Amino acid sequence: MLAIFGRKKQEVHKYLEELILALSEGEVQTAFLASIRFNSSLIQAHKKNLDVDKRYIAFAMFVGDMLNSLAQYDSYKDVILPETNLSNMTHSDFVLNVLEYIVSDEDFGTRPELSKLYGFTLPLDREIRNDLTYALLAKAYADLKIFDKALKACKKGLKLCQDSSSSIATMLIGIKMAIESATGAKSLDEDLKQAKLIETEAIEHVEHEVRKCSVCGVELRPNAKFCHKCGAKIAPSTVRQVEIKYKIDEFVRSAFEGPAYCYIKVSQIGKLYDALAKQLVKRGMETSEVVELLDDNILGLCPKCGAMFAGEGIALVAMIQDGSFSFREKIVYSATSQKAKSLVEGHCPNCSSENIIICWRIEEDPRFYGLTHGEAGEIIRRSLKQ
Repeated sequence: MLAIFGRKKQEVHKYLEELILALSEGEVQTAFLASIRFNSSLIQAHKKNLDVDKRYIAFAMFVGDMLNSLAQYDSYKDVILPETNLSNMTHSDFVLNVLEYIVSDEDFGTRPELSKLYGFTLPLDREIRNDLTYALLAKAYADLKIFDKALKACKKGLKLCQDSSSSIATMLIGIKMAIESATGAKSLDEDLKQAKLIETEAIEHVEHEVRKCSVCGVELRPNAKFCHKCGAKIAPSTVRQVEIKYKIDEFVRSAFEGPAYCYIKVSQIGKLYDALAKQLVKRGMETSEVVELLDDNILGLCPKCGAMFAGEGIALVAMIQDGSFSFREKIVYSATSQKAKSLVEGHCPNCSSENIIICWRIEEDPRFYGLTHGEAGEIIRRSLKQ
């Protein structure tokens, strides 16, 4: 075991190795969960009063926030770049050098010698070059305003993307667009044209349901009850609505019958999560199975701005609200994501709304087949009591 943190901190090193391995696989959800475990190990080390090197906390914050944003990805039009900016971090050189070491691409210069620079090496027997690691590197370069290398990393990452509408492809496109805005460039060479092509494909990939008024023929707005042009009433069978619960106990009961939705205060996330988890345990599920099931099937939806939050993020907020973490752990953990920090404080990170709609098994709702999460979210929001 390499002595990154010393003999008493092997658990931290174990989860760092796990994170590196997850990055090598290129799977966002796997890497995101590994980053959570790595952050948790840092918290535990800090809790035991072990002197954790702040450089590793910086690495965990940057990578964790990036993976969190990718995990919460919905569709191109809804993508939000991570809020953690490497240029504002004390140990930005360390984070960048580690990422360059992981990718080990000679196009970005000589591979950093971590042993000479920082006195340790990473458990790597080969370079890790996939769309995910290039996205991390591109974001790091962009934050530090090294735009030529950032664009090069975007190009290499996009070439490795298997799906042009994936979260990673979308993130890479977003980084390129941010660079274009920062530099004031109207065209950023053939590489950027490649990104624009993928951007177009990603947008065209979204299928919109087109409905027309049977009286005047005008295209109807989503979930419309009346035609906005002639005022004709739309047949109920063409109006998509969901039944939203306003009490946690009613939501929990309906959750065992199929997709369910509950409008609550953000501060009640922990209470709802705990109530649903207890019922699942009562039905014979193991705790680990319950956690996985909730992570995979819960989404948070802001009723005001439409922002969506992935199951892992909702679970994190629930545990903090439930008192599972100490105050010190709350500060360290919530610092890894501004979104999580805002939710812990009781409001949406985008619009400060104090309410949230918890969506359960939205993927299985037949009313939303063929729609993106963003489109489904609009319908759910319109279903709220006026």
